[in-house]
Amino acid sequence: MIILSNTTDNLQIVLGGTITTNQLNVVTSWRDITTTDYTAGRTVVNTNNGTDVNIVPAPAASTQRVVDFISVYNADTADATVTIKFDANGTEYVIYKTVLGVGDTLRFIEGAGFSTERTFQPVKSIVVHADAGANFVMTNATLAERFAGNSTRMIFGVDLLGYTQVRLESNKQVIGTAGSLFRAKYFTSFNTTVTNYIQLGLSAQVELSLAATGYGDTGWVNLATAARANSIYIAFTELGGDGVADPALGFTEISFR
Repeated sequence: MIILSNTTDNLQIVLGGTITTNQLNVVTSWRDITTTDYTAGRTVVNTNNGTDVNIVPAPAASTQRVVDFISVYNADTADATVTIKFDANGTEYVIYKTVLGVGDTLRFIEGAGFSTERTFQPVKSIVVHADAGANFVMTNATLAERFAGNSTRMIFGVDLLGYTQVRLESNKQVIGTAGSLFRAKYFTSFNTTVTNYIQLGLSAQVELSLAATGYGDTGWVNLATAARANSIYIAFTELGGDGVADPALGFTEISFR
C-alpha cells in the first residue's frame, strides 16, 4: 500500500535520461480518505526526461491519499529507465526502478504491487539461404568489407518495432581464411552502398567466423537502439578474406525476438 498522508508528500516519476522521440504516458488512480469522506481521483501526465514529475500530488490537510493504480507506458522508440519515488517534503526515497522496453507498461496495483507487462512479439525468422542443391559462395572473399557474395541481392526490409534481440545462424560448408567473417548489418532505408550499413548489435557486431566449418550461432544479441523500428533494412557483408579463398554457407537464417 502506498499512502500520502502529509501535505508535503508527493509520488514522482523520473527518467534516466532524455527520450528519443516520445515522453512516457502516466496514469494514476487514487482515493482520498478523511474522517467523514471518501473521494476518488486520478492524475494523467507525461514524463519530462530527467526532471521529476508528480504522478500523485500531495493531499490536502487531514487527508490520507491512497494510491490504487499506476500505469507507465513506454511510448518512446527506445528503452527507458524509469524510477518511481516518494518525495517526503524534499527528501526522496526510491520505491521502484526498472528499464521499460519499447511498448512495455509498468503497473502498480494496490494489493499486488509493481509488475511489468512486456510487449509480446513472436520470433521473426528470415531465411538467407536454403538451397539444398548449392552453397552460398563468397568467391575470392576480400579483406575489405563488401556485400556478401559481392551482391546486393540479399538486402531486405523488416519491421522491428517492439523487437529487442537478433540471432544469426548458419551451417558453414567451406572455410575461408583465419580472419574471414560473415556479418549482418542494418540501415534505416534501402541503400546499395556497403559503407552506409552499420552495426546491428547494441554493443557488438552480429557476425560469424568463417575460419572453420560447422554450425555457427551468434546466440541472442541485443539490437542496436536505432534498429528497433519499422522499415529497417538488413544487409549481409563479408570481410577479412585474402582475395583467394571462397568460403561458402549452407542453410542460413537471421531471427528477431
